[in-house]
Amino acid sequence: MVKYRVFLLDLNEENIRYAQKQRFNLMTTQYILVYTAKKRVKNGVLIDASSLVMRDAAWIQSCNEQIVQDEMKNPAPGEGMLRFLDAFEEELQKISQQTKEGAP
Repeated sequence: MVKYRVFLLDLNEENIRYAQKQRFNLMTTQYILVYTAKKRVKNGVLIDASSLVMRDAAWIQSCNEQIVQDEMKNPAPGEGMLRFLDAFEEELQKISQQTKEGAP
């Protein structure tokens, strides 16, 4: 199964150029997030998705939806897709719990 990770990068020219080359990136006026299957990202700090603010968590959810759509286009999604869906469900449950607890 492919495991995606969220990386936080400072907002500077080098990191902006790097993020623009990545499939999933979110740039704000304060920071950059990159969602990738890579184990490391240059200048990036791995962060726990459950610590994201709601806007950023929604962005992760939209990335996951795109990943699922792409996987569904594969005629034989197989075991890898099922494991991804299980992991996706776990992430959604974490976000749901975070919302219920009133986190920002």
